[in-house]
Amino acid sequence: VKTKVPLAGNEGAIGHAMFSDPTRINATLTTIRAGKVQLDGPLKLLQGGSAVIARYPVFTTFAPKKIADIKTWWPTWKHPCCNSSLPLPGYGAESLPGGVDNTYFYGLIEFVSKIDKLVEDLHLDKVEETVQFQFINLNKHPSMTTAVFYNSADAPPGTVLDRPVVIPIVLPEILINWEFRAVPKEGWSGVSTFFIVAMVSVYGGFIVSSVTFLLMESKSLQIIEAREILKLRAQQVRECFLN
Repeated sequence: VKTKVPLAGNEGAIGHAMFSDPTRINATLTTIRAGKVQLDGPLKLLQGGSAVIARYPVFTTFAPKKIADIKTWWPTWKHPCCNSSLPLPGYGAESLPGGVDNTYFYGLIEFVSKIDKLVEDLHLDKVEETVQFQFINLNKHPSMTTAVFYNSADAPPGTVLDRPVVIPIVLPEILINWEFRAVPKEGWSGVSTFFIVAMVSVYGGFIVSSVTFLLMESKSLQIIEAREILKLRAQQVRECFLN
């Protein structure tokens, strides 16, 4: 990672080498080989906090065929995530061709959405007045200590909910396999109509938020990718004329 916008608060991510980080390499390669937007997480951010990361791979005809040692182009590189400036062996990350002839992996564009931001439209503070709940990632990220990535104050990770209502949140095209689990705050005796309404509201709201997130980020990523490719092509043309 060479650049983050904004930089303030994200300094800890600068220098992160995804191909050298055992907790990131699998998801990174999955995105590259899919050739489209994929989500990773929830995961612990190197700069602090937890988030879901949307990544989009960029391929060009003038990217190198082999992933270079970082220190050949960044001699002072170092980062606490990694012990090596080379891709980890055994993952096939040394050369990453694209889906179009003579294109190779150039880099990743990322959008980071912190968990609090991702669920802010659900108004869970209102739901929490009546419901204990947990959001669970069934494919827990290696950087997380628990599969619970968001919860009501009275249902922290480790709390076993009594016969919870389980609502799947599955979007396989972007690698989402989550569950929303909830129980009435006062137990199952005398369950109110509000509890059922709350379940439906959370389910609908989360799906709408997730789909909106995906569509908006995909569009933004494609626009940025186009700009980067145009910028690189212009640079290539200038170099041809100068030479």
